[in-house]
Parts: sequence; structure tokens; C-alpha cells
Amino acid sequence: MSRPELGREQLLQFLAPAIADAVLAAGGEPLAPRRLQATVLSCDVSGFRGLVSVDERAAFEVLGTILEGAAAAIYAESGTLMSFPGDGALAVFGAPIEDPEHRRQAKRAAAAIAGPVIEKAALELERRDLPAIGIDVAIESGELVAGVIGAEPRWEYAAIGAPTSRAVGRTSG
Repeated sequence: MSRPELGREQLLQFLAPAIADAVLAAGGEPLAPRRLQATVLSCDVSGFRGLVSVDERAAFEVLGTILEGAAAAIYAESGTLMSFPGDGALAVFGAPIEDPEHRRQAKRAAAAIAGPVIEKAALELERRDLPAIGIDVAIESGELVAGVIGAEPRWEYAAIGAPTSRAVGRTSG
């Protein structure tokens, strides 16, 4: 697979604006698959199936609010949003631009997601007299391989390795 040439708008699908600009300034080279030390954050909404069974429209709206808040928390800490698997989010910190503060950044994002982001959703559900939800958040650090992967026209940033597997394993269930 050849590395795609991604423009700023495509990069903004998974990178914060400052990180996208740094990647572009480096000629896109940071997007090439490579080994690095980074931290993966995984989060998953708990109690979501119960909410869907009561009011699927409200569940979809509340999930949108949660994912929007999670993305904002991730971008605020220079994280890279890899995906929204089901009712959660998966991100990596310290990639594609290496940053020795990756673990601290992930911890701050996790605190925002487990705090204000889920609290806002919980208040909305309470206001609507709907079942409560929670959120499971895990972060794992270590060596992984990260880079852009996909197929035209859809590209994503992926981080594969033990930290990703451990983080996802701690939040799935």
C-alpha cells in the first residue's frame, strides 16, 4: 500500500488542527507506519443497550453528545482520534507527532471524558427520565506501530500493538 497524500481537511477527520498543521509542515512523513512509544485511550459507554431498548432516538442523541465531548477532550490534549467503535472512542497520544507527555495528555483526556463529558449526558438522561449510563475509560502505554491505513477514499490513523489491545480489552464487555 502506498502512503496517501492527505490534505488538511482529511487530516482534520482524526487530528487536532495544530497536529494536522505539523504533519503537513513535515510533508506528511509522520503518517508513515512506524514504531514509537505512545499511549492509547479507549472508552466505552456502559448501560447503553438498556437505553437503546427504552428510547433509541434519545440513545442516539446522547451518544452523539458523548462522542462529541470525547473528541473535544482528545483533541484538547493533542490526541489522535482513531475511531468511534460502537458506543465508544479510541485514540492515541504521542502519535503521529511524538510527544514525551503522551501519558499525561491521555490521563487528562480520560479525566475529562469520565467527568464533565459523561456528567453532561447523565444530566440529560435524568432530565428525560431515561435509564442511566456510565463510561469505562482505560489508558495503556508502550511501544506500538502507528500510521495511516485504509483505502481510497477513506483513510484512518491506526495504532496496533499491546497497548491498544490492553486498553480495548479493559473497556469492552
